[in-house]
Amino acid sequence: IKPSFRRGPSFCPFQRVRKSCLTTSMKFFFSAPNENESPEQLETTTFFPEADRIIAIGDVHGDVHSLQSCLQIAGLIDSNDRWTGGSTHLVQLGDILDRGDTEKGCIDLLFSLQADARAAGGNVHVLLGNHELMNVDHDFRYVTRGAWDGWRCARSEGGGTRQRLSDAFAMVKYPPHQRERAAAFRPGGFMARRLARMPVAIRIGDAL
Repeated sequence: IKPSFRRGPSFCPFQRVRKSCLTTSMKFFFSAPNENESPEQLETTTFFPEADRIIAIGDVHGDVHSLQSCLQIAGLIDSNDRWTGGSTHLVQLGDILDRGDTEKGCIDLLFSLQADARAAGGNVHVLLGNHELMNVDHDFRYVTRGAWDGWRCARSEGGGTRQRLSDAFAMVKYPPHQRERAAAFRPGGFMARRLARMPVAIRIGDAL
């Protein structure tokens, strides 16, 4: 089957099956049972037209300074972290998390560039890696000492009273310094909901 490419909702010749399987599995793994979101809100685009220039960056692992350096060398951002890449498509291949203290800075930087990149005719694609899935599964073996803090916003966003009580009981088993991060990545948490919108792979033209 010859694939069709378009911007907007992702295309698949078996659209109904894809939507049902993808959104159901993603909601089960990432989202709280009492989510108010519809399945359509979890759809993510995975097919894109041909791009003049594609830059791929691999494992960032919580090092925002190295990420900034890579993006500047590639001509994608300036010294103020503003998009300068024009129509370039940046693909971050996952594994943003673990092994470094500035994971959230990496995530915030990449997502902050998306709107400006699209306005310039480019794009920023952030893919899921195994370390993102490990954190949603609360496998924190590679979290560094300085990476437990900074996730407090996750505990105040989304859900009602039931969700907040569920969060509180679920966090009891974690030491106090780990609870912010654990709440962020548990199903329905701020980061779990963000990761649910990230694909595991994309295709840009003929490049997979």
